[in-house]
Amino acid sequence: MTLHFYRICGLVVASEIELAGSLPLKASNQSHDVVMRLGGVPQTLLNATTSRPGWNAHGDQFLLRAPGTGRFLIKRGQEVVFELEPGVPAQACAAYLQGTVMGALLHQRGGIVLHSSGIEADGGAILFAGASGEGKSTLVAALSTRGYPVICDDVSHVSFNQEGRPLVSSDARRIKLTDESIHATGLEMGRREAVLANTEKTYVKPAKHWTGSDLPLRAIYLLQSAAINDAVVARLPSAMALNELRGNAHRPNIVLHTGQLPRYFQASAKILEHAPVYVVKRGRDLSKLASTMDILEAHWRACAWTVLKRN
Repeated sequence: MTLHFYRICGLVVASEIELAGSLPLKASNQSHDVVMRLGGVPQTLLNATTSRPGWNAHGDQFLLRAPGTGRFLIKRGQEVVFELEPGVPAQACAAYLQGTVMGALLHQRGGIVLHSSGIEADGGAILFAGASGEGKSTLVAALSTRGYPVICDDVSHVSFNQEGRPLVSSDARRIKLTDESIHATGLEMGRREAVLANTEKTYVKPAKHWTGSDLPLRAIYLLQSAAINDAVVARLPSAMALNELRGNAHRPNIVLHTGQLPRYFQASAKILEHAPVYVVKRGRDLSKLASTMDILEAHWRACAWTVLKRN
């Protein structure tokens, strides 16, 4: 079996199929943390302790069903077995493997997974959270053109060091952007494959990508659309920030129905001890993207962060 190697959410992943949304690792003879392979997968888990539309779980196994694509069985946070529906090409499941499947696997490993995208700035990680469609990927892609390497996109893995400081894992995945966002960020040369057939999003290589070690989390920005011309940044009170962190967990229904809410509550409180949460209200007009980045950089300087443009 030929394996392809990638770094996803800080883990070395060996996959039997190519993952178009991830940057391949150069070395192919190294050890790995996770293996993804084709194989037989049941329609449902016997004696499942939790069953929801589209997935069920039992002990250290999690079964995801993707109608029209296939089924994915995640075991012990170390192995993913996937079976495609008849006539479906292998690459059709790559988006699931790198998104929902990887998020569920990190939950199994006891990780904290946020629905956010992030950049490196002055040796720290800055994450941008928010509902789907709020422009997280577009913003980090644009910031990469100003010299801020992209750490992660859409799925962010947060762990804690011995001192309890939150760290964000590096993730060598391409960014998923619409044609409009690709044009607005000037990343036409980074365009790669479509994320899924008949989808409006394409994988794009950012201008800069972080390939180093895990980074201390500096701050989290919650993106919210508003009918205003210029972006406004405000710090959230602790109680509101705590609720927003839990609400921006990746696949919150999985967190809720697998009994992980207490763990996420504790982790969110630990995050707030070291990283403030801000809300960024701004219009969705992409012509304002540059001014939004200017305002963010001015805010970072006002916070005494030594972040400068790095063209």
